[in-house]
Amino acid sequence: MYERINQRVSVVAIFGDTYKDVRPFRIKWNGREHTITKIGYVHKLKEGKALLHVFSATDGVNFFELIFNTDDLSWVIGRIADGEAN
Repeated sequence: MYERINQRVSVVAIFGDTYKDVRPFRIKWNGREHTITKIGYVHKLKEGKALLHVFSATDGVNFFELIFNTDDLSWVIGRIADGEAN
């Protein structure tokens, strides 16, 4: 079941050769590190003047909605799911 979090997190990200090529690799949330094993969808949206990159990602156990804000270079966990049925 999804739970809305909306919490800033520390993220290790991999950046490619263009500014558009970014991928979260590892996040630290609630004192635990989660290595991202797979990225699902990626989409962009505008919030005021900020461009947000929204990633659907998993560490193999949990599903995360990770949001990268290009205005202030911050990362937020928007939602998390534990893989259990609703």
